[in-house]
Amino acid sequence: MSTSTFDATLLWWPPLERFYIYLTSSPHNVLDNLQLSDTLDLDEVQAYILLRRWQADHKDVVIKARLTLEQLHSLAQAYFLERSYAIESLKLILQVVEGDQESDLAEVCREHLKHWLLSGLENSLVSSLLGNLRAGGPAIPAVQPQDGALVVRDAGSVGAPGRAALAQARAQQAAAERCALLEILLLLYYSRSLKVERWLELAAAVRSSLVLQGSAPKPHQAPGRRADHLASLLLLQTLDLETLLQLVAENGALTSDAHRFGSVADRERIDAELRSWWDGPSEAQTPVLLAWAAFTALANLISNGESDLDYRGHAQVAADDGALASLAASASSLCSPSTNSDPLASLFRSTLLALLSSVIGAFGLSPARLPGRDLEHILHLLQSVFEGQQDLCESFWSKESVIEEPLRHFLHESRGLFPAMPGPLLRLLSGLSSSRDAAVEANAYLASLPGVAQLHDRSQPLQFLEEGSSAEEAVEASESFSVLGIADAVPKGAHGSVHALPPFLAETMIDDMAGGDIGDDRVLVQWRLPMQLGAGQILLLSIVQEQLSVLHRIMRAPAREHAQALGRIEEALAVLSPPMHLLARMTTAQHALAVSLVQMRVPSNLQGSGADSNRNLVSLVASALSVLPQLHAHAPLHHPLLSILEDCLGLAAALAVNLPARVLDEVCTAPLLQPASALASAPRSLTPAPSCPRFVEQSVPGLQHLQQELEARSGSYAVSEAFLRLVCVLMLSGTSSPTLQAYVGFVVGHMLPNHPRWHYATQSQRWRINAAANKIVRLALTTDALPAVPAVPTAQAALVPDLAVAVRHALQQGSGGASYLWVALPPDAAALRALSLRESGAEAAAAEEAAQEWQRLLPTLGLGPGAPLAALSPSLFQVPRVGVPSPASILASLISCGYLDASAQAEVLRGICALAQAGAQAAQMSFAGFLSHACGQGQLPLVRSRLVEPLRLSDGKVDADLYAASAQLLIVALTSHPSLVDLLLFQSSLTDTEAEAAPTGTSGDEQSKKRLAGPSPGKGAKKEPKVAAWSCLDGLWEAVKAGARLRAQQPAVLAHALRAMLAMWQAGAMAWRAVEVLRAQGGLWGAVAGCLPEAAQRSLLLDASDLDGGDEEPARVWEARSDGAWRLAAEAHALQLLSLDAFAHRRATGSEAETSAWSLLDGWARDADGGQLFVLLQRYSAPCAGRRLLAGLQQSADEAALELVSTALCDKMLGPSLQLPGSLLGSLYALSQPLLRRGSSQEAAAAELQEAVESSDKGLSSMHAHFVAEMGCLGGGSLLLRAAETSQCDLEAASEDGLASFWEPSPRYGTAYLYDADRLARRIGPEFARELESVQHLLGSMRAVGVLVSTEDARQSALRAVRGAIAVSLGGADAPQLGASVVAGVVAALSRALLPPMAQAAKGTRGNGGVSAFSWLSASLSSAAEVAQVLVLVLQRWQGRGKAAGSGRAPSSDLSICADLLHITRTWLTGRGALAGARGADRALLGDLEGSLLAALLLALQRLAPLLTGTARNEPRAALRTALAQALGPLLELCREAEGGSATALAIVAVVIQRHLSPSTWLPLLQQAQVNLVDVMDCAFRTVARVKRHGSAQPKAVIEQASTLVGTSLSLILTAVQHKGAAQLLADQGLLGCLLAMAAWMVAADGGGLGSAVMEEPVEAGQGGVRRPMSASAAPQGPDYAGAYSSGRQPVPVHQHWLSLCAILGVVVRALPGWTGVEADAVALLVAAEERLLLALEPPAATPAQPLTLAMLQETERAAFLLASMARLLGQWQMAMPASLPAARQTAASFLSFAALPTAADTCSVHCPPVSPAEKAQAKEPAGLPVGEAWFDVCAEGSRAEKAGPGDGLKHSDYSASLAEALYSSIAQALSFLCAVAPEVGEEEVAVGLGPEWPEPRLLGGLQQQCLAMSFEVCQRSMAGNARAARLCRTLLAILAMTRRLQAAQGFHPDPALAERIRDGQARMTAALHPTGDAS
Repeated sequence: MSTSTFDATLLWWPPLERFYIYLTSSPHNVLDNLQLSDTLDLDEVQAYILLRRWQADHKDVVIKARLTLEQLHSLAQAYFLERSYAIESLKLILQVVEGDQESDLAEVCREHLKHWLLSGLENSLVSSLLGNLRAGGPAIPAVQPQDGALVVRDAGSVGAPGRAALAQARAQQAAAERCALLEILLLLYYSRSLKVERWLELAAAVRSSLVLQGSAPKPHQAPGRRADHLASLLLLQTLDLETLLQLVAENGALTSDAHRFGSVADRERIDAELRSWWDGPSEAQTPVLLAWAAFTALANLISNGESDLDYRGHAQVAADDGALASLAASASSLCSPSTNSDPLASLFRSTLLALLSSVIGAFGLSPARLPGRDLEHILHLLQSVFEGQQDLCESFWSKESVIEEPLRHFLHESRGLFPAMPGPLLRLLSGLSSSRDAAVEANAYLASLPGVAQLHDRSQPLQFLEEGSSAEEAVEASESFSVLGIADAVPKGAHGSVHALPPFLAETMIDDMAGGDIGDDRVLVQWRLPMQLGAGQILLLSIVQEQLSVLHRIMRAPAREHAQALGRIEEALAVLSPPMHLLARMTTAQHALAVSLVQMRVPSNLQGSGADSNRNLVSLVASALSVLPQLHAHAPLHHPLLSILEDCLGLAAALAVNLPARVLDEVCTAPLLQPASALASAPRSLTPAPSCPRFVEQSVPGLQHLQQELEARSGSYAVSEAFLRLVCVLMLSGTSSPTLQAYVGFVVGHMLPNHPRWHYATQSQRWRINAAANKIVRLALTTDALPAVPAVPTAQAALVPDLAVAVRHALQQGSGGASYLWVALPPDAAALRALSLRESGAEAAAAEEAAQEWQRLLPTLGLGPGAPLAALSPSLFQVPRVGVPSPASILASLISCGYLDASAQAEVLRGICALAQAGAQAAQMSFAGFLSHACGQGQLPLVRSRLVEPLRLSDGKVDADLYAASAQLLIVALTSHPSLVDLLLFQSSLTDTEAEAAPTGTSGDEQSKKRLAGPSPGKGAKKEPKVAAWSCLDGLWEAVKAGARLRAQQPAVLAHALRAMLAMWQAGAMAWRAVEVLRAQGGLWGAVAGCLPEAAQRSLLLDASDLDGGDEEPARVWEARSDGAWRLAAEAHALQLLSLDAFAHRRATGSEAETSAWSLLDGWARDADGGQLFVLLQRYSAPCAGRRLLAGLQQSADEAALELVSTALCDKMLGPSLQLPGSLLGSLYALSQPLLRRGSSQEAAAAELQEAVESSDKGLSSMHAHFVAEMGCLGGGSLLLRAAETSQCDLEAASEDGLASFWEPSPRYGTAYLYDADRLARRIGPEFARELESVQHLLGSMRAVGVLVSTEDARQSALRAVRGAIAVSLGGADAPQLGASVVAGVVAALSRALLPPMAQAAKGTRGNGGVSAFSWLSASLSSAAEVAQVLVLVLQRWQGRGKAAGSGRAPSSDLSICADLLHITRTWLTGRGALAGARGADRALLGDLEGSLLAALLLALQRLAPLLTGTARNEPRAALRTALAQALGPLLELCREAEGGSATALAIVAVVIQRHLSPSTWLPLLQQAQVNLVDVMDCAFRTVARVKRHGSAQPKAVIEQASTLVGTSLSLILTAVQHKGAAQLLADQGLLGCLLAMAAWMVAADGGGLGSAVMEEPVEAGQGGVRRPMSASAAPQGPDYAGAYSSGRQPVPVHQHWLSLCAILGVVVRALPGWTGVEADAVALLVAAEERLLLALEPPAATPAQPLTLAMLQETERAAFLLASMARLLGQWQMAMPASLPAARQTAASFLSFAALPTAADTCSVHCPPVSPAEKAQAKEPAGLPVGEAWFDVCAEGSRAEKAGPGDGLKHSDYSASLAEALYSSIAQALSFLCAVAPEVGEEEVAVGLGPEWPEPRLLGGLQQQCLAMSFEVCQRSMAGNARAARLCRTLLAILAMTRRLQAAQGFHPDPALAERIRDGQARMTAALHPTGDAS
């Protein structure tokens, strides 16, 4: 065995030689490699290494004495694979070096390649190639191996079959290596010099026919054929024809410095070598001969005659032996579209392009002189080179390269033959239009024809002007001639030049004449005509029409004649294909061209078809689609058929952009595209449920037949792909038709689930089909339901009423839950990465687009909880079978792909959000673990980086869309995925790394770590790399710190960041750790506050960039303000964040409190001028701008609708669309019928409309204005607006306060917020929309309105946020006192916000115009409502901390505030009717605003000092009293409606008549009012009684409203009846009867239930004689409150009403003595409520079982007052109930006995804790009375029996003082009752004993002692300004007087000392009450 049999240096580059030398220098004991060495011709070391490496991969193989055949074959394959890896690696390195990209890898490869070249790489490659050629040739004997050859030696045990198998493998490997080595040399010599010796060496190999012989083409050996082409191309490239062409263009000298073969000697050597090829050159040699001939001819031009070589011989040999055919074959093999992924294809194309340009330029080739065969080869070659090459095509049209100048000349020559010889021009233009810009250039080139070429007979009327050769004759047309059926295309008198027939045409004519001679009768005339622009397109359509006519005639013939006409069919298809392809490309690039072509009419030569005489592009496409599918039976036609059909559908898609309805009506009715539902008679209506199954069963028989018969056989589904593109365009156009619905059903039910099983010639097509099908599903899911607008009548009903519902239903019906979806998944990330490494072109790009389309589809599916397709979520995460990942895993893995740009990554993140929402339904799912598993081991750091890095702020602008997607993912994680929260937020640089690493004791963290870890790795698994300490937490903190900058530059980014932070605060325990980390950052809240406007600005309005621009600004100004909405949204989120944290951490202490959000808000609230919050309130409450813009939108829409209709009626192209169903124009036409029926005919009406539209008079009284108004009445403009409404924008959710809508994506503020102008343009037609001025104006207005409305919605959110912040800052017990300036500022803001909408409502104008989703009026009123609520908050704090209301003097600021507020309220009350009737007004909003206004006025009037006191001449006070008097009427009128504001209005009236107006002022107003207060109260009472009787059928709010109105009415009546005149008025209105009915209901068991709390039998003695309450429904379980408190420890409204009723009755009885009716009703009420009255007088037990309560003491006081008032009706009382009076006296006496218990010597203990929340709050306040004796001490101790808070530390609370006050008031009223009814008794009766009806004198003396004890403390301070002390003082004086009277009545006289003390106490208290001495 010789070691020279294999030389590694011939194959491997020098770096591998070291390893080889090391191995060969070491001795090895080779045992089993002798057989392998003989077989593969390897030396001992090589065989040993190969064998050991093979054994390492095949450990289960046992090698015996000899290798088996299978083992030898496997070893050979392994050896061949290693050789291939080595060669391919070198080729990849050369590709990197020659590439355009600069990178570190390219630099490293460049350095190594330089070293390898110096080490002899070139020689090694050439030697290896030559050795391969010699060993591969069949003429070379295989006995002696050559250097570098792959030789299989004959092993004795292998046998003949084994030798044959190994020889075949060797041959295949040799062919593959041959191609690879040739490609390496092509790359090597691409930009490097080549010596002539090397070129001759390579040429010698070709001359000796080694390539041809070694690779004789066989049917199954494609590599050999490729090697032939590569060998030719290697020699062609190394001739460097590009440089030569450049020299010729520059007229430079050909020298050795200018060109590698510039030396004459070198050229002579090459010429000599190539002359030896003349004798029978091979196919690989002829292109080289042709190239050298062109080289020599061009060199002779610039060599100055130094050494002119003869090129003719080379050219002749090349021409005779088919050089052009060989070049065309090479182009087909190396440059076809299927080789676009080949990285060397561009090199092949540039080489062939330079060669062809050289040949054409050197020999002056012209299509007019070339034979047909050669012309065909050149055209084919040019098409192969330019097809699909965007850069090459654009370079050609840009005319930057002089190398292509000969080609441009060839193109000009081809245009000179058009249309007589259309093939060359159309084929060239078709190939040269591979990009959009190139197609535009091709269209312009075709449109600018210099003339037309036409074939003529000399016998025709031609006048030859110049005699001579036929090529130089000038001619004039004596008559006009038609061209392609176009009459008079060549007019009479036209001039032209006569040319001989081109060989191609002559050959064609000879063939047509069956070999006859055509002679000189036929000539070609090039007519020079002033061609109109677009003449080329008309001729192009005529050519199409002519060939379609031929096909129609053939197909109408009997079927038996079709086979005979096959040649004619092929010829027609050959002529038809280039124009159709060119039309498809031009119209796809320029949609406007499609519209223009439709306007062009060509004559129809189709006879008997019923077609019109003139046809356009739409009818031509329909004609083509009707005839071409009929040719599928002829197998030779399959390829051109598919190509033409693809172009037809591409043309249809281009037409559908602007004319979708016509495409559906004319093109889609062709048999190929007609759905089965249209073929059969469809029912006129289908219900949704039955129609859905039918929907997915749709079929398109013609297309399905084509798929099975043609596409499936060829593996090319180009027609199906074009069909999907057409459906996408139709879906985007917004057209609705049964045909389109059937298409969608066909795609969803057939193509989507079946296309993965199709066999494709190229996988890129599969992914394109996948992407298009999923796009259709996405568009269908986002399609709105059929609009309820008039439509053109059609015989066919809609297949389904709602396409989106039908598609969702279909997706849920598949097997396994979602077979229609999950079988059509894209490749996962690993497959995409493999594609990107293996393929660099179409397949990788198509797969990436399919994956991207899936990411767009996921959010629209709706897989989250409660979503329409939530049922599919389980199948999304289900593994279909073992080893196959789940659909969710495939989709989630795409996050790790490296091809993503910013927009693509945003879509992927939104897809991950959708998966997370779908996974929210899965129990115990770790989404972070799922992502780690889906993306693969070791990919988690990359995945985490892709998720969190978008939140990192860069120095430049951040992609807001990507930032929003990442923030949304965080929000979704915070909603339902704790593991994902941990992944996104930790580890963070904000946390202590040591603390992060330390184990934590909290179970939550442990669970988080387990979730993050995912499944535990197996033994030996690699550990996950440490995650970088940067997270979303860091990104959010960066955004907040840069808040000021982002707010100015990128407010959308800031808004998304703050929204995500707000979600963290709202997430609670799930994000508590992250929240604490952020709160620990210094300056957090200062940074958040920095996101707000500067407080120093004190701006009352928004900035110009935000909102304030006035109504006069044009729409285009508004379009530039979309950032304003995001800025306001960011401010709203910042305020919400501050409020939320301040509310949650209000009780913070220490340093945390100093830097907390609460301290920040509190500091703002304590600012004397209101601080930042009130500045923001004024900023956000500015009047809503843009009213004129909104009002003008409807006008713009009506004008656009009018112009659309008028234009369409007068336009031959748009006109047919009016009659078609499903289109926007069709619906608009149907709406406009009343307008069109006005004239004598529709044509007259159309002319009148057109005149009005084109008229310059657009005034209010013009005809144009009249038609626009009528169009508005018909709803035309509204139809356009509805067609443009955005379906994905949920404005209600966007305007919700708080985080309720955070599950949904954030609103897309900006131009498309309300209307999608692009959608409307698509539905109208982009070109038509661009041409119509009114439509352009409407689209601009829509965009401006979107900005305006989004800004307004964001402003409303900010206003709610600032209201919440103010509420939090003023909600604490230690909240600051607000000054009058703050209140005045809020009142002013309310006035600014409310008065503009009031004024507009009064005018009756429409504030929102045509915007249905937004109301200017509602927005303005909403702002006013928010400000009114803030005013209520402010007044509550002002009233609670302001000056005492009883001070007697009101400052001027108070008067001003009340006056302004009263003016606002009066304006509201007078204009509320107009607002309620205004369009767009929200009644609920009006109610809220009215309630807040009235509540604010009530608070202000309660805060105001009484106007009845003070200086009478004070003008502001007098003016305010006048205003109050004027407001009483509207306030009372408001009560008539008994709505929500009625109760507050009554309360205001009560305050006014009680504190601010004298009876002489208000009583006449009450008498003049048209409102009966008794009726108002009675109506409300009946509502309460009815609800109580019939259960809770009514809403709770209605019950509460009616109950409140009853209570307020009673309060007002109680205040009014204090004056006799009012009492008389109300008595006349039926007050007593109403009170009687109310009292009877209140005490009834089935009514108010107060009477049910009384037992009929008294309890036993020893219990205080108290009657115990029964188990009333209103009473709680536990302590007995006698029905005064509910189960929720709230005062029962019925009990409160009862108290007012008792007081009213007592006052009326006293005020109206002698009124018989009043007295009778009073006695009747006494009879009805006796038991309840007696219960009220019973002394309480004051124990835990029956505690002493404030409510019952108040009832005791009112009951005693009522009974005392009834004293003068004793006769009637006793007649009605004889035993009642003694019982009442006895009960009152027992109550006084209870009241007298505490004395100076003896105290008592009672149980009287606060019950209601208000009482408990009162118990925490200090007492307002300076008293601490008697019952004040007892109640103070009793109220502290239950420890309920900090107020327990008070000795005397305000609650205990109120309790004692009520008790003493009750004592005074009980004494008054007893004094009034006490009979006169004699001494005998006294001596015997008066009984229990009389209080004991001793107990009365105890009361006197209590009063005297309290008189000292109550008189220590002045009574001025202390109404409570004065009232208590008067009560004590009354008690002293009445106790002495009762004692005297019983004959008891106190001792003189006590009497003296009583007199001193009376004098002391009288003096305190009347300091001036007036003791009246």
